[in-house]
Amino acid sequence: MQPKTFNQALSEMARHLMAELPDTPDLVPGSVLRSLLEAVAFQVEDLGYRQERSILDATPEAIYQAFAHARLPATSAAGVLRFFCGPPAAAPVLVPTGTEVYGEGEALYVTTADAVISVGSLSVDAPAQAQATGSRTNAAAGSITRLGSGILGVQSVLNPASFAGGRDAEEPSDQADRFQAYLASLDRSNLAALRVVVLGTEYQGQRLNTARLSDANTDPAIDPGHFTVRVYKRGGVGADLLSALKVEIDTHRSGGCLPTLSEVTGQPINVRAVLTVRQLGTLASARAAVEAYFAALDMGQKVSIENLIAALSTAHPDILEVTILTPTSDVRISPGEQLELGALDLTEQQDTPLSTLPLGGQGWAR
Repeated sequence: MQPKTFNQALSEMARHLMAELPDTPDLVPGSVLRSLLEAVAFQVEDLGYRQERSILDATPEAIYQAFAHARLPATSAAGVLRFFCGPPAAAPVLVPTGTEVYGEGEALYVTTADAVISVGSLSVDAPAQAQATGSRTNAAAGSITRLGSGILGVQSVLNPASFAGGRDAEEPSDQADRFQAYLASLDRSNLAALRVVVLGTEYQGQRLNTARLSDANTDPAIDPGHFTVRVYKRGGVGADLLSALKVEIDTHRSGGCLPTLSEVTGQPINVRAVLTVRQLGTLASARAAVEAYFAALDMGQKVSIENLIAALSTAHPDILEVTILTPTSDVRISPGEQLELGALDLTEQQDTPLSTLPLGGQGWAR
C-alpha cells in the first residue's frame, strides 16, 4: 500500500470533520483549524514515507542474510615484522605478543605471537596486525619502522614485505554486485556465470585478478559453438592455477561449447606523482590507493588520469594537491589486453605559502 501524501491526508481529515460536525468547520487556508490539520497531514506523509523507506531498505538486506551474503565488514591489514638486535644476541631476546610498532601516519601495528631472537642471531620475524581497520592499514614494505616502546636487546624494526588484507566496510552497491554475481553463478551455462566460476577458482590461495570471456555473440571472429577465456593475474597465472581453471571451465561449460583458454600478460604503466601535503607521512596510504586502483582495473579498461588523481587525493586527509607527472594522458588498450602497475614513484612536498608544483603535470587541488 502506498503511503498517503500530504494532500490525501488533508482531504480525508477535512471530509471527516465536515461529516461529523453539526456546523461547517472553518477550513479556509490560514485558519486555526486548517493549520492544525496541515500539521497533522505533514506528519502523516512523513511517517508514511519513513515506513516505506525502512521496508524497502530492510527487504534486500533480509534477502542477503538469507543467502549468506551479509555486508562484508572492514578488516585490518596483517603481515610480518622483523626485529633486529645490534651485534648477534648473546642471550635470547624476547619480543612479546602485543609489541607495538608504528608506520607512516602514526598507523599502529601489534604483534600477535611471541618471537625470540636466538643466541647468535641478528633478527627474528613476528606476525602482526594493524590495530585499526580499513584499506589505509595496508602498508608498503619497509614503511613500518618505529618501536612503540623499548625492548631490551632490540635496536630496530621494519616490515620486510607489505602488510595487506586491510579492507573498508563493503558499500551497499558492492554488496548488490556481489549478490548479482552469485545469482549468475547458479546458472552456470552462460558467459556471465562462467566468468564468476573462473574468477572464483583458487589454487593454494592464488586467484585471478580478472578474466574476459567472449563468444560469437560478443566477437564475430569467434566460430559458433566456441568461446574464449582470457585470464590475467599480476605476476603470472602459473601452470597449476591454469590447470585448475581448465578443470573448472570444463566442469561448468555447456555441452557442445568448446573453450579456448589463454593467459594475458599485463602491460606495465609507470606512475610518477607529486603530493603537496599538510604534513609528511602520507606515502603509505597513497601507494595503497594507487595499487588498489590498478588492482580493480578490468581487462580492456583504460588508465584514467582523472581517476588516478581522485584515488590519490582521497587517500589521506593531509593530501592537499596532486600532480600526475607520468602518465601524461589516459592510457587506452584493446578489449583483450590488461594494464597493470609498473614502477610507482610518489614524492611528498610540504605545503607552504610559496609552494609551487612541477611544470608539465596534471593536478588537482583540494
